[in-house]
Amino acid sequence: MKDFAGTPGTLTGLFLRIMQCVFAVLTISCVASTKDFFSFTAFCYLIASMGLQVAWSFGLALLDAYALIKKKVLHNPGLVSLLVVGDWVTATLVLAAASASAGITVLIYNDLGHCHFGRECGRFQLSVAFAFFSWITIAISSLIMLWLLAAGVVSVWRWGCGCNGGVGLEEVMMAAVDLVADLVAVVWVWLRQWCVCGGGGGVVLVADDKIFV
Repeated sequence: MKDFAGTPGTLTGLFLRIMQCVFAVLTISCVASTKDFFSFTAFCYLIASMGLQVAWSFGLALLDAYALIKKKVLHNPGLVSLLVVGDWVTATLVLAAASASAGITVLIYNDLGHCHFGRECGRFQLSVAFAFFSWITIAISSLIMLWLLAAGVVSVWRWGCGCNGGVGLEEVMMAAVDLVADLVAVVWVWLRQWCVCGGGGGVVLVADDKIFV
């Protein structure tokens, strides 16, 4: 596996984990400092998801710091797989909580016309902003970990088949993109047929980049 910016055991990786903790703690502080946050399920969920984010990112920050001090390489496939799952789960939870809280904030300010919670209104807005900042940092870590895992899988496959000049990571990613594009095309044609026929079904085949219905 390649060692690049943001991977476990690097300064940039440690910086990302610290920023995740900082933004999550700021979010919790803004919400918890209000008196009426428990009246909104979205903000209660926001605190819960940010608490999980703090625990996860703080633990990984300690792991990165230990790796930097001991000059360890944290590219074990099992560990990377665990980090990928954890990062994507926490990123999904944080994004859902931030979006729900943003929806409540928009409802209070735009749809109701005025926020009736006094000084707490600004804290609600700040908590949403910090929540999205936290999600941005965890999303960056999630993408880096996924790329690191994919690079490791391709490297192991090339070493196992003994093809040093074989298929690279770029070719694998392009093949995956082509597969996704074919699936999207199939779903799109099926949906069009379903709408035209009033819910009727059909058989869709893909061969040689052509779609047959």
